[in-house]
Amino acid sequence: MNGGENPGTFKMLSVGIDIGTSTSQVIFSHLTIENTAGYFSVPSVEIVGKEIIYKSPVYRTPLLDRSLIDGVALKKILEKSIRARALSRTGGDGSRHHYR
Repeated sequence: MNGGENPGTFKMLSVGIDIGTSTSQVIFSHLTIENTAGYFSVPSVEIVGKEIIYKSPVYRTPLLDRSLIDGVALKKILEKSIRARALSRTGGDGSRHHYR
């Protein structure tokens, strides 16, 4: 999606999933990326802006035993975070909020 004023600048949705040995968290962000190279150069893309738009609670990483993550339970946490992000985006009442 184009970010607006500069034709070499784009805004994209980023989803960060941190799965640790004791805790896990999901973060949705808008990243603004820009091609900082000149027109006749090899593209050089840099992140020029970051905005966190949703941060899930920190969850205990579900384990089946001391060294094996419970993938089914982890999937439920990820799905719950995606639903919560969708509700935060619409305000829970169906109306859309626009993030900049």
